[in-house]
Amino acid sequence: MMLLPVNTLLKDRQSQETLRVLAMVASKDSPDRTATHYVLISVRAVHGMPYLRAIEHVHDRVGRQDLIVIEEQSALVNLDQLTPRDQVLTERRWRLVRFVLKLDSRIWDVATRGRLARRLAYFKICSKPFFYGVLRQYWQRGQTKEALVTDLRFCGAPGVDRIPEPGAPKPGRKRTIQPGTGLGATKEHRRLMRLAWSAAPVGRDGRNLRRAWEWMIIRYYPEYVNVRPLSETKHKVEVKNYDAIPTFEQFEYHWKQEYPFDIQQLKRLRQRRFELAFKPLTTGTLQEVRGPGTRYYIDATVLDVYVVSRKNPRRVVSRPTLYVVVDQFSRMIVGIYIGLEPASWAGAMLALWNCSIDKVEYCKRFGIEILPEQWPTGYIPLHLMGDRAELISKDAKRLVNGFNLDVENARAYSGQSKGVGERTFGTAHAIFGAFAPGYIDRELAGRDAEPAILQSAMTFEEITRVIIHSVLSANTRVVRDYEGWPDVIVDGVPFVPVRLWQWGVDNLRADFRKFPPEHLVRYLWPQSEMTATRRGLQFARGLFYMGDAVHEQSWFAEAVHRQTRVQAFFHPDDNGHAVVLLGDQQASWCDVSLTKRSQRFGGVSLSEYMALVHQKKRQNALAEWDTMGDRAAHTKGIAEQSAKSRRNAEKQKPPGETKAERTRDRQSAREDELALQTAEVVAAVVSRDAPEIVPPAAPPTPDEERTAAAVADQSRAVLEELRRQRKASS
Repeated sequence: MMLLPVNTLLKDRQSQETLRVLAMVASKDSPDRTATHYVLISVRAVHGMPYLRAIEHVHDRVGRQDLIVIEEQSALVNLDQLTPRDQVLTERRWRLVRFVLKLDSRIWDVATRGRLARRLAYFKICSKPFFYGVLRQYWQRGQTKEALVTDLRFCGAPGVDRIPEPGAPKPGRKRTIQPGTGLGATKEHRRLMRLAWSAAPVGRDGRNLRRAWEWMIIRYYPEYVNVRPLSETKHKVEVKNYDAIPTFEQFEYHWKQEYPFDIQQLKRLRQRRFELAFKPLTTGTLQEVRGPGTRYYIDATVLDVYVVSRKNPRRVVSRPTLYVVVDQFSRMIVGIYIGLEPASWAGAMLALWNCSIDKVEYCKRFGIEILPEQWPTGYIPLHLMGDRAELISKDAKRLVNGFNLDVENARAYSGQSKGVGERTFGTAHAIFGAFAPGYIDRELAGRDAEPAILQSAMTFEEITRVIIHSVLSANTRVVRDYEGWPDVIVDGVPFVPVRLWQWGVDNLRADFRKFPPEHLVRYLWPQSEMTATRRGLQFARGLFYMGDAVHEQSWFAEAVHRQTRVQAFFHPDDNGHAVVLLGDQQASWCDVSLTKRSQRFGGVSLSEYMALVHQKKRQNALAEWDTMGDRAAHTKGIAEQSAKSRRNAEKQKPPGETKAERTRDRQSAREDELALQTAEVVAAVVSRDAPEIVPPAAPPTPDEERTAAAVADQSRAVLEELRRQRKASS
């Protein structure tokens, strides 16, 4: 059997005594000075001293399980946290022990220890009881300097609630401000305090403690506290004995003892908010992550900035919604989506679609030139985690079926479960917030500050450009709280998201997957229906689409006749193009674009188009009321003229006229009316072109007669021409 190490604890199963192995010594009869005995001491003995036992005897008892090896039982002590008095006493004992240890194995001899104790006492270095007490404590508690620390820290029964008896003086210092000498908080006083805490409106954070104390002394101490009314509105409190009622300070002190900080916060915040604020975060964010693309976090927030309309900059639209997709491994933002609509499944899917598009082309659409390594394409991950909001939709099955994706939902009201995504919003706001007009600064905004909505000046396209710059900046910042791996540090890779992403792709496994654009559009773009009409495929009122493949389809004429509906996919930011699925099995893929009829709306997003339609409806509704007076006046004129004509016709009606007589010779009547109108027109033209003629005082001259005859001939020629044209047309 192997020798037992020094300081091993052995427990006697029969007597329940605990022994400590102090050393191994050789007997005087051992020729080669090999250890033959263990030096043991009883750990719990008040006057115990070391004694020798043969190694074979101890091993035999251990083998028979009479002695059991147990773990160390001494409590750890931090020498740096000792009080000054404890430090002085410990150093004195330690000097004595170091002096005694110079005797080596001779210290185990009883006679040697006795002579040393008498000598130290003779020279007044220490008394014999102190000498034996220090050595006993040193040996029983593990033979370390910590074993010599005094037990003064246990004096006074720390942690034990000491309740004074009735009539006992008040503990603590004497009163100097309040009247009386005070009283101790007995069991009865504490019982009344608990009743007051439960019955009076203390408040979750103790803000109404004083009112609860006043309620308590009036309710439960009526023999010492009297409320005397002075008038209907004023009362005076008279205290007969200040030494018979607890003070407010005692009431507050015992409330804090009864409800410590954690219980106060739990009562104030409730369980959910308490865990969110105080729950320890011990797992980190790199658990079960094998490399880039393993897990993405997706989350949405309403930006703290107002945007204005592109068509009318003086009109404030709203605060846009920002979706971000963050890689758990590298902290890189791999996809974004900005829209005016609230958080929804469609916005989340468009943010995921943004992960798979070429970021160089995407930034170029907004006038930003970047290199591919400045914003790598993230594609589709293996796991996607989000709130219990969008991803809990029934449409999540399409995501699972289309990409074999593991959709995860965080616990409700548990932001720490996806803290990587939550922190990204704060980073983005910190980057552009100080520069963007219309930004809501919640820390510096005051009552006298101008409202942020009045400072708004950025359009939707401009705020999108700002967000892209913020994302590019966030992807190149140093993530200071990143845990990382030793290999990353050894390879000299800084904790920058784009650098961590590239290092993970080169050295670890990249779990992201690439899919064709048609597959991404089918499963990630919002889905709707279009109706086949003669004007094209109608998506909304005023938006018609057509494509070459649709126009060539043989079923289009029949679809127009039946008003067939087809499945369509569209992007809210670009309503100029869409994708439709044709055929019975919807397997035919066709790109469509706005027709010439609707191209005037091609430069706006779907949200802006719906806003324009809404504005048009509002304007038309207001115009209905504004023009109602004019239309009513015209309607009145029509009615009056109709009545007047009806009365004139009744007056001119010959007596006894029949219906046949009234409708007879309508052709000749029409010709006579045309001739009359023609003569009136000719007369008006001649009178407008001819010079003003003053009636002659004398008969007309031969020239004037010839002019009148020419005018008459011209009129007859015009009438003959009109008759000839009517006959030719008939």
